[in-house]
Amino acid sequence: MDAGPGNRLDQNGAALEGKNMLRLIEHEQPQLFDAYAANGKIPHYSKTHFYGELCRRKGIEVQLVSARNEADEIAATALIQWEKSGGEEYGYLCYGFNLDYTDTETLQFFATALTELTKRRGAAYLRMELNIPRIEHEKDGRIKPGGFNNEFVTAQMEACGYHHLGYTYGYSGNRMSRFTYCLNLDQPLETIRKQIKHYAAYQKKNMQRAVSVKLSDARDLSILVEAERELAHKLHFLPKKEKDFRQLMECFPDQARLYVVSANVDQALSHLKILREQLICQQEKLINAQRLAENQKQIAALDQEIAELMRDYQGLGEIKLGAKLIIQQGEHVYNVNMYTKKILPNFRAAFALHSAVIEDCWKRGAKTYDFEGVSGALNPEDPYYGIHDFKKSFGGEFIEFLGEFDYIQDPQAYQRILKRQRRHRKLRRGLARVLYR
Repeated sequence: MDAGPGNRLDQNGAALEGKNMLRLIEHEQPQLFDAYAANGKIPHYSKTHFYGELCRRKGIEVQLVSARNEADEIAATALIQWEKSGGEEYGYLCYGFNLDYTDTETLQFFATALTELTKRRGAAYLRMELNIPRIEHEKDGRIKPGGFNNEFVTAQMEACGYHHLGYTYGYSGNRMSRFTYCLNLDQPLETIRKQIKHYAAYQKKNMQRAVSVKLSDARDLSILVEAERELAHKLHFLPKKEKDFRQLMECFPDQARLYVVSANVDQALSHLKILREQLICQQEKLINAQRLAENQKQIAALDQEIAELMRDYQGLGEIKLGAKLIIQQGEHVYNVNMYTKKILPNFRAAFALHSAVIEDCWKRGAKTYDFEGVSGALNPEDPYYGIHDFKKSFGGEFIEFLGEFDYIQDPQAYQRILKRQRRHRKLRRGLARVLYR
């Protein structure tokens, strides 16, 4: 097996020639593994042993693999999920390995070593969805002229025997999206706030309506589940169960956090009635016809909102609008799951959750905030454009990943497994349409 140009491997997987003396460790120690996996050039929570523990609870075999250099330092890590379909095994790396992808020798050694590992296990194939940025984009998604281009990694992976599945749409049946927005938190908080579209206006609306966010715990997971089910009925998908979220929080102790957004409807009614009286008092001082018309429009809108609140929510006090589950590993924050309920348009629950959590994570020393997936579609006609546009409004960087790579060891078994997976997804979609109409 080659370890890249000029490298050979001995039977223990050690590189005998080349710039770096690299050797493969097939079962790395979890703590040492995580120290690199959570902080390397392309980190993600799914690359750490904590995620491996979550997979094990689901009955999936997990292997922590690393490459060490001649100084016995870890230079690459990979968390492989060995899964089965119809009795046939395949490997999966959520968001791929973690290494310095600009180091050609390490990349080629590790990518090739993983193919040899796949062969020795007799697995049908090994798939990874690399979260290596492909090309540089402007914040609105347009390609940045003169920006970076990492497509050379695609060529290197193909040279190591991998098949690239193409630069596909963000939601193409992949487990992970190929696009995301990531907000830089390594700047003054006031600068971050200024980047968020409509920040001052939405904050004001939420304050007037007694919308607040608090840090909670697993006892409030039912709020997340209930809001997810509401969305499932709208979009026809099978929601997760409370135990799924609970297991995640248990497997990421001191890293997973749950935030809950709520509104005190009775306080909101009181505030809005006061605001209405203030607008009426302003009319006496308004001479400009246009400003008077705007004032009357605001009063009419308040009248409608107050009437709807009194009809549907008066006397309920504090109501839960949704919840958000995140993972913070050191300086990196990942927006794992967030679901909110819709009551009235001016209760900005999703905005409240994101903005409050961003500020809390900033205070806790976070440097990045990953919104965890968008469709990547820049066309307003796209069915998922709304969530794309919402996440964009927080001012993060638009990131496109290289995407899926398959090393195919057994082509026939590979096709059989893919066929079963397609059939399984089709059955799940059909079941979702029946159960969540």
